[in-house]
Amino acid sequence: EWIELKNLSTTTVDLINWKISDLNTSTKYTIKNTDFATTTISALGFFILPKSITKISLNNSGGETARLFDSQNNLISEISYSETAKDDFVWARDEAGIWHWSTTQTTGAENIIIAPVTSGPGGGSSYEPKKYPSQIKINEIFPNPPGSDADEWIELKSFEGEMFSLIDWQIKNNLGTYIIKESDFKWPYLEANGFFLLARVITNLNLKNAGGDKIQLIDPTGKIVSEVKYSGEVIESLAYMMDKNKNWQWTTTPTPLAENIFTKNNLMPKAYFEVSGLIQPESEILLDASESYDPEGSNLIYEWHFNA
Repeated sequence: EWIELKNLSTTTVDLINWKISDLNTSTKYTIKNTDFATTTISALGFFILPKSITKISLNNSGGETARLFDSQNNLISEISYSETAKDDFVWARDEAGIWHWSTTQTTGAENIIIAPVTSGPGGGSSYEPKKYPSQIKINEIFPNPPGSDADEWIELKSFEGEMFSLIDWQIKNNLGTYIIKESDFKWPYLEANGFFLLARVITNLNLKNAGGDKIQLIDPTGKIVSEVKYSGEVIESLAYMMDKNKNWQWTTTPTPLAENIFTKNNLMPKAYFEVSGLIQPESEILLDASESYDPEGSNLIYEWHFNA
């Protein structure tokens, strides 16, 4: 659950020490700078107050009222509804200031009012299935950090123009699945064109260092939105990331929650050879080094040296 504020003025407002309450006025949450990256709301901008921070639980039946107070305890805004709140519906204000139930959530963006779709006479009513964003990508993974593997992480990046909730999205690999929960994150939202980090200490997903792995991002309907695969042995301290052309490369510069940077260390090739045939004087044997490889995928040049 969440409550969204909108600044209708043309100046930035600092919301520190402002308060939000529900019908139970004894439960008030005071906005603190320790709870948010910023407490300011820009001109004509938005500010999200999630239940995970406010601890305010909005009623699903019997009606509800939400009130906003400034730092001097003056009542600034108040809204109410009396109907039963249906799953996935939002109570949203239109441009004329009139409130409606809508099937479209628009956290951090202008409201889109899409009312329930009514069927023919005697058919009751229904609503369109909720649509989830599709331009969300797994952007970078860190499968083999230096030291403890507990420092592994998976980074998501949004290519959408608005913020949305990641609650109930799933991240899956060959060894397990994690469902994003509101209680696991202070801010379970992916900002427009922003990043979101899924650390192993939260997901408990163990990314494989040998034999390859496949990581999938799955929306709440079960649709696979993004997928990345890698194979072979993972060199310690390398990150696997997506470039601007949606191609994946290994890099020596991990960039959690930032734009990807591609650098290489020119690591030493891994030399490996086998000998086949009966080794006797003047006999012919085969020396095979074809399983040698370069950790960065470059082509190899083979040169043999024998001591007489």
